[in-house]
This record gives sequence, structure tokens and C-alpha cells, in this order.
Amino acid sequence: MASSHSAIAQRVNGKLFQAVCHGAPVRVGGYLSEADDHWKLRTTDGADLTVTSRVTLEPYVSKTSFVEVVGKKAGDKHLEFESVSVLGDADTELWNEHVHLMHLPALRGLFVPAALSEGTRK
Repeated sequence: MASSHSAIAQRVNGKLFQAVCHGAPVRVGGYLSEADDHWKLRTTDGADLTVTSRVTLEPYVSKTSFVEVVGKKAGDKHLEFESVSVLGDADTELWNEHVHLMHLPALRGLFVPAALSEGTRK
């Protein structure tokens, strides 16, 4: 994937998505579906995000195929699509817990690449 973002997209769930800044690159796991005139991503913690894309996401729509969508936050419940990875069958509770643990200050250093972690220390 050729990213237009200079920052690394952080993994978030629906709740953590609300906390990131508008325009921030993110990775959100869940299940894609088509809803009226847009795409919807049901996150691992049960939130629904509207996904906008210039390409069809129909091949990735499945109630049984877990995906991770990479994009940027374009609103409180709006994700602007950049790419998608199909991960197949997944334990959504385990995935959600993994994302939650990544954001705990005591464990963050285990998940953030050393170069990024060192660059943020003062």
C-alpha cells in the first residue's frame, strides 16, 4: 500500500476512534457492510463508522470475513478509506482487547516501534 500519510496509522476501535484527531491516520478492524448510499464498518467494540471510498468495497463485504480498514478520520463516525486487508475469521473480542491494551500507557512501549518511541521521549 502506498500511503499518502507521513504518520503511521494507529490501530483503534470505535471508542478510541472518537479520541483521535480529525485527519489522523488509523487502522480499524471490523466487518464491512453496504448501507443505502455508503459503506459501514462495524468495529470490534460495536460502533458503526461510515466509510467513504472512491472504489467499490463490495468484494470485502461479508458478515463472516473480518477486515482491517486503513484510512483517516474524516469526522466523529466517518472514516475515509485508503486500503483494506481481509483477515478472514477472527476473534473480535480478542482483537478488541489487543487494541485496548496497545493504548495503555504501561504497555504502549511493547507495541510502538522503538524508533517512534525514542522520537517521542524528551
